[in-house]
Parts: sequence; structure tokens; C-alpha cells
Amino acid sequence: MRTALTAYPVSSVAHLLFHASHPEPLSAASAAGFPALLGTAVLLPAALVWLAADGTVFREPDPAGRPSAP
Repeated sequence: MRTALTAYPVSSVAHLLFHASHPEPLSAASAAGFPALLGTAVLLPAALVWLAADGTVFREPDPAGRPSAP
């Protein structure tokens, strides 16, 4: 899961940079909004990578309230 969550933002950054450097075919509003939309495609998976780095974030806590062991 971490591999996919890391690979997706890396490819999204390349996609974002391409469209940010080629705004010619877009209207002014689209040229501003499209990079913002693609930026979320970079930030959201990056946040998930950060959360996944802590192995206990996506686990159910045990009945005592402590995160369960891996």
C-alpha cells in the first residue's frame, strides 16, 4: 500500500508540472483551476503516505484503547 501511495503522488507531480507549463489551450479560468485540482491529487495521497508511515494509524484499537500490534 505504501508503494502505491508513494508512486501515485510522484506521477501526479509530473502530471501537474506538465499541465502547469502548458496552459495555452485552456481558458484563463481553466488554466487557474486545473493546476489547483491536480494539486489536490498530489496533496491527498501525500497525506495518506504520511499517515501510513505510522503503522498504527489505520488499525483498530484494542479494547483497552491502545493501538493493536502489527
